[in-house]
This record gives sequence, structure tokens and C-alpha cells, in this order.
Amino acid sequence: MSSKEIGRGSGPGMASVYGIINNHQGVIEVSSEPGQGSTCDLFLPAQGPRSRVKVILTSGHSLNSQTDKIFSQGCTGFLHKPFSIQSLTLKITEVLQQT
Repeated sequence: MSSKEIGRGSGPGMASVYGIINNHQGVIEVSSEPGQGSTCDLFLPAQGPRSRVKVILTSGHSLNSQTDKIFSQGCTGFLHKPFSIQSLTLKITEVLQQT
């Protein structure tokens, strides 16, 4: 997601993300800290108690203690923003091949 003007963002617009999450009966939680930035947590319902959903974290920031927490909760890949469709495709392929 990006709040930058059209053509300057590196991801889908917030309205598009909201529509996708809402259509899948998901929830978006947003938190913001002055000087720290904002975090959007996206939650989608899982299929069964042990769903094998693959998660790729995208961020314009480097890996840190916050991202370590996300990985410890099941995130399986990281992609630094901005990224190209080719690098996204490669990362999706890599994550889907993980067992």
C-alpha cells in the first residue's frame, strides 16, 4: 500500500487493499506512532486450524526486531520495496516451493 500520489507508490492503493481484504472477510488494523511511521496488519480467515498460508512481508525498511516478530509468527518471505513484478514473481515462486 502507498499513500503517495498516483504513479509514485510501489504497491496497490489502499482502497484496492481494503477491497481485497473486505471481500475475503478479513480485517485491517492500523497503528501509527509519531516519528516511527504506520503499520497496517492484515488478517484473513484461515481454512481449518492448521492452515498453510504463505506470507511475504514487503517493506521499504530493513529487517529488524519488528520483522523478526513477524517471521516468528509464520511469515515465510521478505521483499524489499520498491520491487519489480519480476522480483515479486521470483519471491512468490521461492515461498511456494518451501515445505
